[in-house]
Amino acid sequence: MGAESTRRFHGGGRPHMAQAPLPPRDAPNIQQQSKRKNEQRRRRRQELRAQDDAEGALDEALQRLITGPSADVARALARMFADPKRRIECGQRCALPPLVAACLSVDAEVAAPCCLALARLFTGAAELQAQAVEAGCPQALVTCLQTHSETSLVVVASCRALERMAVGVGAAARRDAAAEAGALPTLVSAVRRWVADESASAACRAALRSLTRDSGRLQEAAVRAGADLQWLL
Repeated sequence: MGAESTRRFHGGGRPHMAQAPLPPRDAPNIQQQSKRKNEQRRRRRQELRAQDDAEGALDEALQRLITGPSADVARALARMFADPKRRIECGQRCALPPLVAACLSVDAEVAAPCCLALARLFTGAAELQAQAVEAGCPQALVTCLQTHSETSLVVVASCRALERMAVGVGAAARRDAAAEAGALPTLVSAVRRWVADESASAACRAALRSLTRDSGRLQEAAVRAGADLQWLL
């Protein structure tokens, strides 16, 4: 088709303004709604932070966790334990056993934040790491991972807790306890189940590496359980 034919075909060569996409008429409303939602989220975060920082909030949350764990309480504790000062208070209040028990909840909305709270507690907290085995943490986390094997949030949170439990002073005993609880085959199974989800798969592999680090015996056990050697490197 020549240039003259092309101009005739398109109406003399003039651009058709109607062909240009027009902005949606409700674009300002969408922007306003987005701003309102962001502001609501910001206010909500401030409210939760104020509640978490209130005097006696940690004691109240731990008591509620013992008497009847709920998703709201579990999430509150996970938020609180992001603060190093709160983690120190947790050790002073012997909060590890009830938190470990709550990880066994069949409710994923409770189990996931409880595992996240444990992962945060084990970050730079040697005393709490040392108490983990006595509190039954290795077995609880493995059981939680098995119970909620189809829920990615719980898988990621429980794997992070296992990973952070297995580092620091005295980690060898905690790694052995986790292995005895069945952590290695459970993690191998989880890696393969969540191969299409990079976040969950990566969390499982990180837990495997942490549990088998510096131990040829545990690495061999993981390989016998079906792990690829590259997962452990």
